[in-house]
Amino acid sequence: MKNKGCRWLLGLLMLGLPGLESVSAAGSFYELKRSDVAFHAGAAFPLGKFGQAPFGRIDYNNRTLDCNGAKIGVTYGVAFDFYVFNEYCGLFITFQGHSNKTAAPAEAFGPDPATTLGKQVWTTDETDKWTEFMAMAGGTFRFPLVDWLVGTGRVGIGYAHMLSPFYRSTSDEPYRHLHYTYDFSSGSKPAFGYAVGLGLKFLVTRGFHIDLKADYMGSTPFNFANTEAMVYVESKSKPEDGKAEVKGTQTAYSFKETFSVVDLSLGFTIAF
Repeated sequence: MKNKGCRWLLGLLMLGLPGLESVSAAGSFYELKRSDVAFHAGAAFPLGKFGQAPFGRIDYNNRTLDCNGAKIGVTYGVAFDFYVFNEYCGLFITFQGHSNKTAAPAEAFGPDPATTLGKQVWTTDETDKWTEFMAMAGGTFRFPLVDWLVGTGRVGIGYAHMLSPFYRSTSDEPYRHLHYTYDFSSGSKPAFGYAVGLGLKFLVTRGFHIDLKADYMGSTPFNFANTEAMVYVESKSKPEDGKAEVKGTQTAYSFKETFSVVDLSLGFTIAF
């Protein structure tokens, strides 16, 4: 009887070993969840020309320039993962936004210096931000490190849209009591986007995880054509005129901007 009981116990353990190995290899309870939605936010670090000093090159003759000037900004988004192939590999869809303020140029960008207005001293008065949005899809994978920690990766392509910053500089001509405002308008353009990323998932419960991830996100050049630049003149010689502005010189510039950032973000995942 005693030997028979030992044989039953040994048999049950042997039957259970494949299941135990599968659980260990797939990251404990996490292999049971084949879909999830993740929310994240963090910092966006500009790379390459995107982060260079603004207006480093201006060609007044051909009306072209390098806008650039992105500072460290923020990123935020949501992603949906579907492990349709197995517990390790699947597909993802993500919607992600970026916001990067612009640095003020060392020398304020003003009208063509060949003109009378251009010979004046211009001061940077206001800068806006670069705003970028992406909608992408691609492949994702995950691999267990320990029972409570899972590594992740993804590669995606899709649609990207960027809004360039508004820029304003001002100048005074004291002899004629004139105040000049130079506005460089913002623009909006689409392009092709792509992303590569790695991350870590800290498994709090079966359906809730804390995420830490790093992504490289970029695009083909955004082609901003005929971006309007306008000079406004305000007379200060007659106070009764108030702040009425008289429209002056109007020009248009073209430039290309390649979006390129590294995102470091923190968030959480709800698995189902």
